[in-house]
Amino acid sequence: MGRRAHCKLLACLPIFMILSQCFGIQLLEKGITIALRELISKAKTGELQIVFDRENYRLATNVLKDAQNTLSLAINAHQVTDAKEMEQHFNITRDALTKYGEIMSVVIVNLETVQQFLKQLEKSELESQQLLHIFLWYDWPRKSKLLQAQNEAVRIAIYSSYSNSKVFKLFSTHSYAKSPTKLHLINAWSEEEGFSNFPVFLNTKEVFKNMKGRVLRVPVLHKPPWYFVRKEGNVSLEVIGGRDYQLLKEIATRMNFKYQYLDPAEKSQGIPTGSGKAGKGVLSLLQKRRVDLFVGDATITYERTLDLDFSFFTTADSVSFITHAPRPLSEAWALVRPFHWQVWLSVWISIAVTGPALYLISKNTSLGNCIWATTAILLKQSIREVGRSNKTRFVTILISITATYVIGDLYCANLTSLLAKPGRERPLQTLSELASAVEDERVLCLIEERSSGGEFLKNGTREAQRLWRLMKQQSQWMVPSVERGVALVRAGRGRALIAGRETLLFEMQRFGQRNFHLGDSLSTQYSAIALQRACPFLENINMILMSLFEAGILDRMTAIEYSRLGTSQKEGKERVDSVEQNELEVMQAKPMSLKMLQGAFFVLFSGYLLGGIF
Repeated sequence: MGRRAHCKLLACLPIFMILSQCFGIQLLEKGITIALRELISKAKTGELQIVFDRENYRLATNVLKDAQNTLSLAINAHQVTDAKEMEQHFNITRDALTKYGEIMSVVIVNLETVQQFLKQLEKSELESQQLLHIFLWYDWPRKSKLLQAQNEAVRIAIYSSYSNSKVFKLFSTHSYAKSPTKLHLINAWSEEEGFSNFPVFLNTKEVFKNMKGRVLRVPVLHKPPWYFVRKEGNVSLEVIGGRDYQLLKEIATRMNFKYQYLDPAEKSQGIPTGSGKAGKGVLSLLQKRRVDLFVGDATITYERTLDLDFSFFTTADSVSFITHAPRPLSEAWALVRPFHWQVWLSVWISIAVTGPALYLISKNTSLGNCIWATTAILLKQSIREVGRSNKTRFVTILISITATYVIGDLYCANLTSLLAKPGRERPLQTLSELASAVEDERVLCLIEERSSGGEFLKNGTREAQRLWRLMKQQSQWMVPSVERGVALVRAGRGRALIAGRETLLFEMQRFGQRNFHLGDSLSTQYSAIALQRACPFLENINMILMSLFEAGILDRMTAIEYSRLGTSQKEGKERVDSVEQNELEVMQAKPMSLKMLQGAFFVLFSGYLLGGIF
């Protein structure tokens, strides 16, 4: 009997093992479901996504049902088994970010699918600090290199259970500012005690408040007054000052990070394509994540915001243009300029009409005497009495008053003013006038290569687009820097330069304001610090910039650089000294020269010539 009972027990052993395994799986799934419910309920999210593959369909279904019964938020489930389904999932997530703001995605897949999921995530460029991927993993190896290729724009966490389903550990990126892409243990959950730390996830703003001496890569361009860079040969690079140099120094002190200046191969800001493809210039290095941030008068444009993040604005600027100062008008026509041509036309008509009218009124004189009499009155000359009748005398008095106290006095006053301050040519003031001058080939319009001004002309108003087309037809229309363009405008007439108004004002002071004319503001634009897409410490930088702006420190930094006028460079100092000396000489009173009175001598010579002929 004992042997038979033993054989029956052995025969039933597989059934007991299967039943215990099924019961153990149910307990494990139940523990995972409870642990996930506790995690999701403590986290701040607008939508919950459950991503799973075929192998984990049953577990994902249980998690989905439990979440729908216990949580009051938007819940969606997505099955991903190949690259096509993953791409569809990421497209849906991109649209959901706009609707819900923050999304938590619980990923329940095997190891092979995880690797493919992460590659597809990096390829889709779905980078946002509002999107958190939580990978549910049993007995996750801590030394795994799973996230080695990820960047700090992607937030990832692993919720892992060891030995049983009653204890879970939470590992997350963005938990240590010095190594934000690595996973660190931040919390643990047990069925008896719940989570050990609150809040469950670390606050990113608090994590990056102190960056623990992390070294950031910062490209730099020589662009006064924002940066003064001195370079010796192809090796040494030294930043010797500038507004943004002081600004970066202040931010680094407050956030406790260090920075390393890099000399970019292309000396321009660059224009990102706005389509995910890398462009050119310094901003393309940010787009490729080869540098961490760029502080240097980076203008915020629509195309750039598609590929990069920008901080709170550091400068409120506008697009404008400068031309060479207008030349003084020729002194030979000084006697004609007091009146507009319409006034001169009225005067000559009055002379032609007044003489015959006076002849018709007076009876004892000739027509020639009346014409010469009215001409002499207009020239403030004494005349003999034209007629003895009261009517003739009354008309003569009216002509004398009009000629002496109206026309004559106004002419003398305007002539005195023009001789004291000689007139100049009419400058180009508006965008329409500049476009017409370029079209007539009177002006060669220049612009800094790969600058925001080009984007304004390309995508601006009809006149701006017209000017952009005309500029592209020129033999030369791009300059490597604003400083070089200002030097070209100063060197000769017939050139104009489009750039930021603040930069132009600073360069005009360096090269001498009297050498330039500043046109109207064409459009308002804002400059800010450019950072990588989905930068985790963007909010920290914004808080610092807003505090500096409210305290007036940003304006003070800019004013200090304007007051220096480039004196940090020896060449700039010598240039400023010479310009100030020239402007002082211009302000001093000068004696009247023969050149200023040449118009009067021309009239006198013409009178002698006509008197000799007739």
